[in-house]
Amino acid sequence: MVAPPPLLSIADYKSADGDHKPAVEKPHGIVTVHHLGFGNSTATCSCGWEGRRRRLKAAAEQDAWTHSILERCAVACPLVITW
Repeated sequence: MVAPPPLLSIADYKSADGDHKPAVEKPHGIVTVHHLGFGNSTATCSCGWEGRRRRLKAAAEQDAWTHSILERCAVACPLVITW
């Protein structure tokens, strides 16, 4: 029976230029959804990004999740903030 390979930590991985870099980048912003009443929701991020105004809160939530995935920003908990 063959032994499994040893587990490696993030510090064991090297980039192409030889420097130690983490495999996952740190988030540079926190994205939230501002729910301002019926038919008025918008997603915003602390990195400066702002989504368009949406009639459905769920559409603004999708904007927030899409931005967090594409720009590697963190999602706030709770995501929706009611004003």
